[in-house]
Amino acid sequence: MNPVDFIKEKVGEFNDWIKEDINDYSGKASQSLKVEIDGNTVISIGADYIELLNRGSHPWSNPDKYKSLGFILNKNGWAVSKGLNPYAVAYNLAHFGSQIFQGKKKGLQIEDKKERLQKELKEQLPQYIKIDVKQRLDKFTQKFKNSLS
Repeated sequence: MNPVDFIKEKVGEFNDWIKEDINDYSGKASQSLKVEIDGNTVISIGADYIELLNRGSHPWSNPDKYKSLGFILNKNGWAVSKGLNPYAVAYNLAHFGSQIFQGKKKGLQIEDKKERLQKELKEQLPQYIKIDVKQRLDKFTQKFKNSLS
């Protein structure tokens, strides 16, 4: 396995750690998490609102934001699926912020998961880099030997 594939696999595990903590009724947040490679960069990509699941939502001072409460006020929406009064949920979000923001609930704690990922990469990546370098040297040596014959 080359180092980029190893990192991609580890970032996939990072996404799985996040998925374990996501409690979204539709599964959209979990399904949105994916790993992409852009050149030599491995990226974890997910829905924008995953950050809200991590840090929470602060109280809203801008009345235009109330338009985004459709997912709560919808009769088939999140609040109803949880057995909650959608208008009470919308009011509390707008005036007090989410329970994660207020400290009443734990968010996804993505920072802790990033630290865990970094620790695992620091511990395990050097062996993959050595293996990749050795494999490339072995190929070079074989080509060199073949050119002498």
